[in-house]
Amino acid sequence: MNFIKTDRVHFHTLDSLRFLSFLLVFLRHSPVPADSFLHYFSKEGGIGVSFFFVLSGFLITYILILEKINNQGKVPLKKFFKRRILRIWPLYYAMILFAMCTPFILNFFNISYSNEGYQPNWFFTLTFLENYVGMFEKQLPNVSPITVIWSLCIEEHFYIFWGLAFYFFKEHSETSYWLYYFFIFNADHLRKI
Repeated sequence: MNFIKTDRVHFHTLDSLRFLSFLLVFLRHSPVPADSFLHYFSKEGGIGVSFFFVLSGFLITYILILEKINNQGKVPLKKFFKRRILRIWPLYYAMILFAMCTPFILNFFNISYSNEGYQPNWFFTLTFLENYVGMFEKQLPNVSPITVIWSLCIEEHFYIFWGLAFYFFKEHSETSYWLYYFFIFNADHLRKI
C-alpha cells in the first residue's frame, strides 16, 4: 500500500470552540450570582466537558491516523505516549500536589471548607484511577481540586486505549472496523456505565 506523507494541520477554528467550552466549565465552577446573565451559562458546564471530550477524540484520532499514514501503516506508540505524557502529567501531578496541600493551606489561613465526600486514596489518584473510586463510592472526593480530575483520568484512559487500538488493528481488517464502530456509536452509553 502506498502512503503519502502528510503534514499535520492546526485547526484554528477549534481554538475558539475550545475557549467557549473552557468558559462554560469555568463558569460552572465559579460563584456566579443568580441575577447575572452569566448564571444561565454557568449551569451548562456539562456541555463544555462533553465538547472537550469530542474535541479530544477528534484530535487524537486525527493525530493517530496521520502517524499511521506517515509511518507506513504503523503507529509509533513510544512517540505517541511520550507526547501525551508530556502534555498531561506535569499539570496533573502539579494539581495533585496542590490538592494534597490544600487542607493544610486552608487550616493555616483559618478558612472553612466542606469535608463532604470520601477521603481519596492517593494511590488511585496518582495512577489515574480516581474516577473509578468516585463511581464506586457514588460521590466525589472531599479534597479540592481532586473533584474535577475525573475528566483527566478519562482522557488518559482514552489515550492508552485508542493508541493501542490504532497500533494493533490493521486498517482494513473487519475486526478493527467493527471495534471502531462499536466504540464510536456506543461511546455515550459506555460513559454512563
